[in-house]
Amino acid sequence: MKFYKSLISSFKNFEYNGPLDFSSFDFGKYFPLLGIKDCSVEFEDYRNEEEKLMVYVYAQATLSLSDARDSAPFDSPIEVESEFQILDSIGEEGEGYVYKENAIEVEELVLLVLKSEIPLAPTRSDSTLPPSGEGYDVLKEEDVTDDPSMIILPEEKEEP
Repeated sequence: MKFYKSLISSFKNFEYNGPLDFSSFDFGKYFPLLGIKDCSVEFEDYRNEEEKLMVYVYAQATLSLSDARDSAPFDSPIEVESEFQILDSIGEEGEGYVYKENAIEVEELVLLVLKSEIPLAPTRSDSTLPPSGEGYDVLKEEDVTDDPSMIILPEEKEEP
C-alpha cells in the first residue's frame, strides 16, 4: 500500500488502520528478523504546523526471530508506537527516515519501525548456551586487543 508525499497537505492526511501482510517480503537482509506475523497497525501521514511531513505508527505484531544462542527460530510479540519525520535528503534538518521518491510503501515504514525495536541479540526465555562449550569459544584476557589486525583466533594460536 502506497501513499504519495506530494498529496499530503495540512488539509489532507493519509490514514490506514488494519492488518498488514508481510508474507511476500524477503527478510534475508534483516537478520535476526525472520518474518512478521499478525501485524495490525494504526498509521497516519500528515503535515505538522511547520509543514514537515510526519508519520505516526502504532503497530502490534508477532516477530519471528532467530535466537542468538542457538539460532532456533522463535516468536516474540511486540507493540510499538513511533512518530517521525520523512526527510527528502540526508542533509535535511530533522530526525526520521530519508525518502527521495514521492511514493512510499506503508509496509516498508512499518518494517523499519519494528526492526528498530529488535534487540541486537534476541534470545528465548528458555534458551541456554550448550553446556559442553561446543559452538563457542571463551577468550582469555591476553587474547583481547583493541587492534583488529592483532586478534588471534583460538584455532590459529601457536602452542608453546
